[in-house]
Amino acid sequence: MEAGADALTDEVHRHTSGCSSLVTDGLWVRRTDFAHYLEAYHVPLPAARLRGLRRSV
Repeated sequence: MEAGADALTDEVHRHTSGCSSLVTDGLWVRRTDFAHYLEAYHVPLPAARLRGLRRSV
């Protein structure tokens, strides 16, 4: 598992370990550090995407 950093600040964050690994809910594919960007930058997502994320947790 590689270590990575925030693409915007270059700082290490708690989702760094294995950050470029991919996960899917069967419809969408995302990096494992996707949660970091939602938490840190409050990125708005379409309602349909949020429903898919909630089902995959």
